[in-house]
Amino acid sequence: MAAAQARDRGSPFAENLGFLFLRLALGTIFVAHGAQKLFGWFGGPGYTATVQRFSTGLGIPPWLSVLVILTEFVGGILVILGVFTRLAAFALAVEMLVAGALVHARYGFFLNWENRPGVGHGVEMNLALLGMALLLLCAGPGQWALAGDTELALTRLAFRRPRPAARARTG
Repeated sequence: MAAAQARDRGSPFAENLGFLFLRLALGTIFVAHGAQKLFGWFGGPGYTATVQRFSTGLGIPPWLSVLVILTEFVGGILVILGVFTRLAAFALAVEMLVAGALVHARYGFFLNWENRPGVGHGVEMNLALLGMALLLLCAGPGQWALAGDTELALTRLAFRRPRPAARARTG
């Protein structure tokens, strides 16, 4: 049984390479979308238009719009670098849950491949990004991260099991 588990797990090199690819893909997607909202890059609306659109179209207060924009841009950078990966992954996962429920669920599951006017994208992409973020939240960034060992040590410290209290002897 142990040999089969070791064989299924793969090599540490392949595992860490997989985490690196995952971080690069997820982080790049969020940095690009954050840059659209923050700077207007890649054909995006930019900061002012994004905050206005979120406020008027979705009823999101400006402070929360800023939080969404920064979560995407800064969170994506942190994921790419492997610094505060679990915290960034948690924030990105929450954002995908909210965006999926608030914006995309009304359009169903699939993306709007034909770009039909008046029809948005379903939750398909949100679920994929959510799954990627949850994997990083649960497993961490892997060894090939700027804070790989440090983050692992902090996570172990934060989630260590408390030791049972010593029982007082009576009698």
